Amino acid sequence: MLVRAAQRQYVDWISDSSRWVPYRPRCGDVVIATAPKCGTTWVQRIVALLIFKTTEPRSVDDESPCIEFSFYPLDMIYRTIEAQEHRRYLKAHLPLECLPLHSELHYIHVARDGRDACVSLHDMVTGTNRGARQQSPEMAEAYDAVPENLRDFFRYWLTHGITQDQSDGAPFISFFDIETSFWARRKLDNLLMVHYNDLKADLDGEMRRIAGFLGIEVDEAIWPALVKAATFDEMRKSGAQIKPHAAHGMDKGSDGFFNKGTGGRWREHLTAEDEELYQAKVREKFSPALAAWIEQGRLGAGDPHQSDD
Repeated sequence: MLVRAAQRQYVDWISDSSRWVPYRPRCGDVVIATAPKCGTTWVQRIVALLIFKTTEPRSVDDESPCIEFSFYPLDMIYRTIEAQEHRRYLKAHLPLECLPLHSELHYIHVARDGRDACVSLHDMVTGTNRGARQQSPEMAEAYDAVPENLRDFFRYWLTHGITQDQSDGAPFISFFDIETSFWARRKLDNLLMVHYNDLKADLDGEMRRIAGFLGIEVDEAIWPALVKAATFDEMRKSGAQIKPHAAHGMDKGSDGFFNKGTGGRWREHLTAEDEELYQAKVREKFSPALAAWIEQGRLGAGDPHQSDD
């Protein structure tokens, strides 16, 4: 049942949230919704492992499309997902208010420390090859505006938006706006809040949380193999199958997409002045509890579902 329609439309050079309007939900559909470079592919891979109960690499690019991405033909996306007979899992990089809420769906939001997300975003943008950039004038314009130097990019990301109502996030949607939108609805029964740090610290436990949320029974006989297949190293080994589109767009192919998978790299590059600029943005956009969750995750800051802030 539709709880509420999308509350506003979001459009930029890569996304148009109105592309979700024709979406026809099926009971049990999973929507994995994140800011860019916060563990989207990781959780797509985990959900695929849980649904299919096999370590076989599957293309999340083709099987779990991002509906709002405007460079994919919309009719092709809907033909693909309507033809799927398995439990569907979809991807989104939108604030929650730009997505329809259905009671029969399961929404998974994945968060990450903003500084880590920014460093990973810089790796992706600067690692996108010139041929891929030139396929779209809008993409070329957005990417060509990106500073090559990481410190310069960090400040650009914090101080430039790509729509009139956003002041940060360029060349993509605002990280801070996405996080505040999901935090505001964190107590929904059909929304699970997952954090990148927790996946790194306790992959087995977080996969069990996700399985429980989705109502998927854990088969202990194959469970160790599924957890191993969800590790960053194993995903990187199968990167060409999991992210085949990266072969065409990234200078280093899927190795460029699955670049490091570590946290805290920002400390190697950013100064105290850069850090204060970030913390000022955090104080402007986040409540104290949300700021703690974004930096530390559930294992460090507590369960968002229990937070009153």
